[in-house]
Amino acid sequence: MEGSVGHIIWTVCYLSTLIGLSAYGIHRYFIIYLYLKNRKRPPAPTRYFEQLPKVTMQLPIFNEVYVAERLLRSVSELDYPRELLQIQVLDDSTDETRKITASCAAELRQRGFNVQLIHRVDRTGFKAGALSAGLDAAEGEFLCILDADFVPQRDLLQRTIHFFTDPKVGMIQTRWGHLNRGYSLLTRMQAIFLDGHLLLEQTARSRSGRFFNFNGTAGLWRRSCIEQSGGWQADTLCEDLDLSYRAQLAGWKFVYLAGRHERLQIPAASLDERFDSNVQEVVTDNLAQPSAVSDQARSDRAFNVEFRLPAACLSVRPLASLDRSARGWLAPHGARRYSDFSCSIGLGRGVLYLRSA
Repeated sequence: MEGSVGHIIWTVCYLSTLIGLSAYGIHRYFIIYLYLKNRKRPPAPTRYFEQLPKVTMQLPIFNEVYVAERLLRSVSELDYPRELLQIQVLDDSTDETRKITASCAAELRQRGFNVQLIHRVDRTGFKAGALSAGLDAAEGEFLCILDADFVPQRDLLQRTIHFFTDPKVGMIQTRWGHLNRGYSLLTRMQAIFLDGHLLLEQTARSRSGRFFNFNGTAGLWRRSCIEQSGGWQADTLCEDLDLSYRAQLAGWKFVYLAGRHERLQIPAASLDERFDSNVQEVVTDNLAQPSAVSDQARSDRAFNVEFRLPAACLSVRPLASLDRSARGWLAPHGARRYSDFSCSIGLGRGVLYLRSA
């Protein structure tokens, strides 16, 4: 009947989701405005090092049998003095990747590279634990982190290192490119979502003086920034976001470079959604912090639910089936009843699957 519980619940859910989508849309428009306003204000180093500093390349790897060798060879081709470059292979692998990294490390040592292979039997802390173990043995004042699925440009270090002449700069993030954008529909969709975040949002926030976060790879850290901010902590899978908040709270500046990009191989399958829940945990822990940081925390929470809002909007439709005679302004007399419609929703990394019956 008119005004039944099912009709009321459905209406409330629909309107709540519509308001959420509208608020998120306003936020996206504001990001676009910031991007357009600041797109012609690229950052520049205050000066250049007269003597280049020593850099440690940290390469966290776990069971990356198909890309580990490519990563090591691409790092060895970086345009940077060999005597000022330390390569740390942080290999926690349990498969054939261990043999590959050991062989490549031995080959690079023969070529004169300073290569340190660190293998942990106990994977405590996962990636954060590996980075922390590498930090203890690092020789460089600056650390460049590259995941196994990246292929850096040869001038990566020459393009970025001079920003550290500003003693307040603690981290430099570079833009990601995509090696396999056109591999499948899934990789094309992931590339679109990543570009929206990396090109638009990160550029807009950094150039307008707002807080933004390290994306976990293709970035450089000042060692003292990591240490003074509490180091890598393994109580969340989002160790990059967590350290970003702590470093920003400690007063460090971040720089985002949106020019040349470091090439990423996008996963051809949907990513683990445990990442999303850990983003929410890190964000919640920082909502009570000073305004600039809490604003970024709310932004991260909004960005993380953007793919769930359309699903929620669609999923409330079957609620009308609780009232098989539902009519009114949403189901006028003579219209097809929602009880005749069903849908199932599967939500991966920005991918929505629908089935109607």
